[in-house]
Amino acid sequence: MKITAQDPNPFSVAEIKAHLRVETAVEDDVISRYLDGALDFYERTTDHYLRSTTMVQRFAESPVEVFARPFVRLDSAKDDDDEDVSVTVTEAPTGVTVFEWDSDAAGAATLLSTLGDVDRV
Repeated sequence: MKITAQDPNPFSVAEIKAHLRVETAVEDDVISRYLDGALDFYERTTDHYLRSTTMVQRFAESPVEVFARPFVRLDSAKDDDDEDVSVTVTEAPTGVTVFEWDSDAAGAATLLSTLGDVDRV
């Protein structure tokens, strides 16, 4: 999995400062870095993305279960010759996204998908 694009942090330093009851701007830089680090840590450890995130993944065979969530859409699917691959996307009851294609005919597939709580912010 490789993240190719990601929206900026949806939380503002002002929100965090209000919560922490910090009134000066002296620590804004530090708070901003902690905020970015906390968001990155949460997304990486839970595979739950709070911001719109585009990622590319290459899979050798089908079907594939992807645990990163929430799934928004499949942007493209290509074989190793950069030809389009028809992929069926289903959501399992456990929140897992399942990608399925004819891997006997197409071989490996590189999937570009968008994840994230895009309606959250």
